[in-house]
Amino acid sequence: MSKKKQDYDEFIEKFKPKKTTDDCYTPPPVYEAVLDWARKHLDIGDRPVVRPFYPGGDFEHFDYPDNCVVIDNPPFSIFSKICNWYVERGIPFLLFAPAMSSIKQNVTYIGVSCTITYENGANVNTAFVTNMMGDIICTTAPDLHESVKKANDDNLKQSKKAIRKLSFPDCVLRATTLQTMSRAGVDFCIKREQGCVVGQACESKKGEFGNSILLSDTATAKKLAAEKLAAEKLAAERLTLTEKSKAIIAQLNEAHAKSSYPSYVRLFSPY
Repeated sequence: MSKKKQDYDEFIEKFKPKKTTDDCYTPPPVYEAVLDWARKHLDIGDRPVVRPFYPGGDFEHFDYPDNCVVIDNPPFSIFSKICNWYVERGIPFLLFAPAMSSIKQNVTYIGVSCTITYENGANVNTAFVTNMMGDIICTTAPDLHESVKKANDDNLKQSKKAIRKLSFPDCVLRATTLQTMSRAGVDFCIKREQGCVVGQACESKKGEFGNSILLSDTATAKKLAAEKLAAEKLAAERLTLTEKSKAIIAQLNEAHAKSSYPSYVRLFSPY
C-alpha cells in the first residue's frame, strides 16, 4: 500500500461511526424467533413491524406508520427513556432488554433467561419488555426461551465456521492469555519496563480486537513458561487433598515454625 493511499484511508476512518457498548446487532435468526413469538402471543396480526434502532438512527424522529409495532433491540444505555417515550405516545412495542435492570412499573417484564451472542461478539443476558400485555407486570415465556436459545445456538454453529482465528508471535501478550493463566491458577506478571501496550502489534488486513502488550525477550521467555504450565494444569485432572493429608501438612508447618525460632528462644522453651 502506498503512503498516500494509507494516509487517505486513515483520514476516512476518522469519519466512520464508532461502535459503542450499545452496538449489539441482533443475529437475524434470533430476531426472527422473537418476531414469530410476538405474532403468536401478542396478537399483532398483519400490522407493520418497524425497527427504528440502527446505527445513526433517531427513534424520536423515526417515521412510524399508522398502527405499527416496534420490535427491536434498543441501546440499553437509554432503555428507560425509550420505554417511557413509547408508553407516553401509545406506540406498542416489544423490546430486547437487559435481564437484570429492566423491571418497570409501566411495562410487562418477560423473563426468559436467554444469553444471546450478538453480532459484535457480546454475550448478553437478555429479557424482553412490552406494553402489549395489559395489566400484567411480569411473566415467564418458556416457549420464547426455547426458540431464542435454539436460534442463538444454531447461529453460533454457523458463525463458528467463519470465525477468524489469529496466531500471535510469542512476544505479543494478549488479554485472553492472561485470563487462561488465571483460570489455570498460574501466577504471572509483567513489569512496565518489560512491556509496552500497543493498539496493533501485527500486520493484519482486518486489524486486531483490543490492545496487545509487546514483550522484551526476557518477558517473552517468562510468558512461554507460564503458558506451558497453564496448559499442563488445565489438561490435567485436579485432585483434592484428603483431610488426613491436610492435617499432616498443618503439623509439618507447625514443626517448621518452631524450628525457625532463634536459638535462645528454643533454649528456654518449655517444649
